[in-house]
Amino acid sequence: MKNNRYNICLGWRRSGTSMLMLALKEAGVPIVGFKYPSLTKYQNEETRKTIAVDGGMMVTSEKIYDSNPNGYWELASIVKNGLQKKHENIGRDGNLVKVMMDCFAISDFSLIDKVVIILRNPKKVIASYLKSKDLEQTEENIKSVSLAMLYTASSAMKKIEENKKETIIVYYEQLLKDPKTNLLAVCRFLDRKYHKSGEDVIEGRLDRITPISSKGKELKELMSFYGNPFQEIDIQELYLRIGETDKTIIKNK
Repeated sequence: MKNNRYNICLGWRRSGTSMLMLALKEAGVPIVGFKYPSLTKYQNEETRKTIAVDGGMMVTSEKIYDSNPNGYWELASIVKNGLQKKHENIGRDGNLVKVMMDCFAISDFSLIDKVVIILRNPKKVIASYLKSKDLEQTEENIKSVSLAMLYTASSAMKKIEENKKETIIVYYEQLLKDPKTNLLAVCRFLDRKYHKSGEDVIEGRLDRITPISSKGKELKELMSFYGNPFQEIDIQELYLRIGETDKTIIKNK
């Protein structure tokens, strides 16, 4: 039996992937994911192996709700570890699944069809990320996160090119400014009919974070990538530079 292939919603953490998933869901694109995902672990009595099962929460904490009041629309196992062989039957062929930049490169590309990339101003992404981790906006933290974002995103773009995947890029700020044009473009890209109700869940008030301020070269490099995401970048050199920073703040959520 042929494996299902999924369309991917790809972005940095705190970049607007959840909003885009919900908007496309409301616009008529079938998605795979829970509003508030959970990963439940239990031990098989016979094999004694620990098994993790994706699920969704009916009630969530104030912190989680405040972080994404309209939901996440994702599977916890995928946003933590990428789209893997075990996910081949989670939905139907062509369904939209969220994958994060930091685990996209290790995903199983035989399960991927088209890729919808959402990019948000890195200065706001970093500010939101540091706030979600209760970390200060120090130059060292900004440097570490900038390098990590640049590394994971450039690695993702390289994988997309190597595997010849069709892509469309949506800019978060433009999505807020003109939701109809952007959602319509994505629906056409995914060969889906467009329903106007997708526009109703795009809320400009959610873009309330104050952007960081830094003169570091790492942020400048990241901003350059933001303006030209398929530019050639020395990924190995980036990896070595990440090794010189505090890696503890760039781990998956």
